[in-house]
Amino acid sequence: MSEVERERLGELVQVLTKKLRSAEESVRESEGALRDERKKSAQLQRMVEKLKLEISSRSPPMSALSSSSSYPSTSEVSELKDRLEICENHIKSLEQKNDTDTEMYLRMLGDTRRTFSQALKMNFEST
Repeated sequence: MSEVERERLGELVQVLTKKLRSAEESVRESEGALRDERKKSAQLQRMVEKLKLEISSRSPPMSALSSSSSYPSTSEVSELKDRLEICENHIKSLEQKNDTDTEMYLRMLGDTRRTFSQALKMNFEST
């Protein structure tokens, strides 16, 4: 194998290694964002459940409910539900992005392994 081919394969390995590192970083970022969104979603779900329990356990007359500041209004509960739905949708999109990034990472890893193996075989054959 000529020196030019060896250098070219070395450059290719370097490029693939950079792409691999970039894909790994992207996967780590996606996983972190996914964890954060899951935490937010869990907090919102707990808040909604807590509010439901408070409302159902106290059930004061409607006039007292509207005048009391300790009870959330229907609009506040509705807003929390909307925010929860948005978070859940965001989590789903992050999961899909994470899956896509992981697939790309695995493809690049396989390509890098094949290229490296081919370069090693060529190197051993030429020596």
